[in-house]
Amino acid sequence: MTALESIIIYRDLILPPSETFIRNQAGTLRKFTPYFIGSRRVPGLELPNNQVFLLNNGTALGLIREAMYKLFGFAPYLEKKINEINPRLVHVHMGKDATLYLPLHKNKRIPLIVTFHGTDAYTSDEWKRKQKRITFKIYLRRRARLIHTADLFIAVSNSVKQGLLAQGYPEGKILVHYIGIDLDQFKPDQTIQREPVVLFVSRLEEFKGCQYLIEAMAEIQKLRPDIRLVVIGDGPYRQTLEKQTQISLKNIEFLGTQPHDVVKEWMNKATVLSVPSLWEGLPTFVQEAMAMGLPMALFDVAPVREALGEDLADCLAKPKNSHELAEKIMRLFDNNDLWQRLSVIGRKRALELFDLKKQTKILEDTYKEQIKKHKK
Repeated sequence: MTALESIIIYRDLILPPSETFIRNQAGTLRKFTPYFIGSRRVPGLELPNNQVFLLNNGTALGLIREAMYKLFGFAPYLEKKINEINPRLVHVHMGKDATLYLPLHKNKRIPLIVTFHGTDAYTSDEWKRKQKRITFKIYLRRRARLIHTADLFIAVSNSVKQGLLAQGYPEGKILVHYIGIDLDQFKPDQTIQREPVVLFVSRLEEFKGCQYLIEAMAEIQKLRPDIRLVVIGDGPYRQTLEKQTQISLKNIEFLGTQPHDVVKEWMNKATVLSVPSLWEGLPTFVQEAMAMGLPMALFDVAPVREALGEDLADCLAKPKNSHELAEKIMRLFDNNDLWQRLSVIGRKRALELFDLKKQTKILEDTYKEQIKKHKK
């Protein structure tokens, strides 16, 4: 049996619970063996220990290593590991992580691919400069070098591509590619009874829009106190949201971060999914809900509309308009024919566009193309 060729997947922090899309894509590779390289582990997703190499193992020496790397680009330990792995290609997730990785990219015969997922592409330079994290400042300082050095930039949606073009990334180097989801795992279970539940599944950050959903639910519960809001996810905005619900909502649960099996169970039980984000890359929760046949009420932002398509666009409300969001949610509770129609359309669209296995095969073909170019 022929040994698979090695590739490196770089992510600064390995791997937050919200980034299942990175692990799932790597786990679906069939023609390459992925090795993860980064600064340090964070509580979240499990990966095979023999395929993960980190600068910072939590010791004092690890902290020094990470600081030296981020401040000066000095990381002999990672350079040694990269040479041992002898990768045919490096794939970095997130633009700011790519600029962190650049000092390690010394072998120009190895293709460098960078996937942009959203924030790095959408946010203005002014916003990035205001952030406390040094990674955004490094990104701005090294962006021109990244544009010159990398071989391909993958945008997870057309909206992300537009954001990259606005920053000066060359169109000839940008490929729009959907990651997809595991359609064998995410499919509706007809034996489970739907409950009067509105489900929110995402990281709790201000731009994810849970505050607008809470306002909408306060309006809904005046008429239908039996309709419950279930919030799955955690993040820096949680305390603010909990205070908001104490004033306006009674029928609500904050469940924190949950494993995928629990998320899937709630997607089978809920009547509506609502994550009214103000911006996204190409939201995984939308793809999963469509695959589960779960209709949604969301804000009308370009990446969400792109994921849904025009046949499902009627479930979109104007951004920040909690009253219209409440109306969209109630239509799905009141109109079973509409609910059934959107459920069927969503599942069909997920099968057509967001099959992880098909999309990963396309990605592997892209890897091969880039490797072949570098052989010339």
